[in-house]
Amino acid sequence: MRPDRAEENGHHGRRRDVDAIAQHQRDTGHRFDGKDSIGAGPGQAERGEELGRARQRKDNEFQIKTVRDQHQAEADPGHESAMGLRVSIHEFLLSGNVIGAQKDRSCQKASKSAIYAKQYCNIANMDWDDLRYFLAVAEARSLQGAARRLGVNHSTVFRRINRFEDKVGARLFERLADGYQLTAAGDELLQHAKRVGEEIDQLQLKVLGKDYRPSGKIRLTAPDNLAYEYLPRYLLAFSKRYSAITLELVVGAESLDLTRREADIAIRATTNPPPHLVGRKVFSIQWSYYAAKTYLRRYGRPKDQQELAGHRIISADAALRRIPAFRQLEAALAKEIVMTCSTLNAMSAMAVAGHGITLLPDDQIKSRLERLFPCKPSFVSDIWLLTHPELRRTERIRLLMDHLAESFRADRRLQAIAAVA
Repeated sequence: MRPDRAEENGHHGRRRDVDAIAQHQRDTGHRFDGKDSIGAGPGQAERGEELGRARQRKDNEFQIKTVRDQHQAEADPGHESAMGLRVSIHEFLLSGNVIGAQKDRSCQKASKSAIYAKQYCNIANMDWDDLRYFLAVAEARSLQGAARRLGVNHSTVFRRINRFEDKVGARLFERLADGYQLTAAGDELLQHAKRVGEEIDQLQLKVLGKDYRPSGKIRLTAPDNLAYEYLPRYLLAFSKRYSAITLELVVGAESLDLTRREADIAIRATTNPPPHLVGRKVFSIQWSYYAAKTYLRRYGRPKDQQELAGHRIISADAALRRIPAFRQLEAALAKEIVMTCSTLNAMSAMAVAGHGITLLPDDQIKSRLERLFPCKPSFVSDIWLLTHPELRRTERIRLLMDHLAESFRADRRLQAIAAVA
């Protein structure tokens, strides 16, 4: 078939699809025309009709756009992801009518029609940033938790949530003493917002996965001690070599969600990495008991774990208590524990100051601490470099993953205390 004939046929095919939509609307009478406005005053009914027609025009435009997208997707498969995202967002916008209905179930039909149409127009004006803030507060249940996740201060989250509620015309959260709790309207909105968020996250990952340029931003998360003692030197060498890549380092034991782009690369201590992530193990490190020389001179040096009875023990608090080695320590020496800390770096610092003996991974070794003996039964942490499967072929992600793996392997400090992969 000649190219000009194929183009002509494609044009007629699109025209037939658009005409079919219009005919279907005429046959079924599917339009928002305000005919359910029984019992309403004249002005209210006319307003409902006017807003209804505005909504119908938006629906018609979307349906025609969807038909055109389907034809373009047939010629360009890469266009299909964007088309699917547009459909999900449109369905989400239409779901906003539920919120309007929940505001006042005692309204007459005309009032409901006006609320529905007004609600549709309000929600249609929202942007993805509105939903990001809404989702963060809904999941964290506090302004502070949402602010940490979004990388902003809590006053910004407070302003954005208030503005979002004004925009949709409904109260989405109850402000309680123990945090933010979703209202019925907020809970309804959450289900649709999550779906839109997942679509956008996947689209971003697909686009980023095809980026082969060694430039852009990388967000890296790592535990405290690796971030303070090892990464500064590694990242300096990387930045000198790839100056067009900007690095963001998030420090802490909190597991950020790589699927939602809270981080691009994670350095994690785990024996069981999440199955939905990909990466490599870079080294394994044993745990041992440590104490300061000043403490040992004052209280004596235990030879093994049995001799820890009667000594001052520094143990873990918060999330660290889930580590099996600390559960074992607390079960055996609960009476000897004189202090707990929520981070390994804090435990190490307290031991350096002479507060007592503590259990640490061997990468925490310091000149003012003495390694006494290894933990029994042996406890080992595997250190993994992880990323999302969609990002592993992104050039800047691959470059940093390779650089970090090689830096860990070549570090003589780790070679002396760890089993390097």
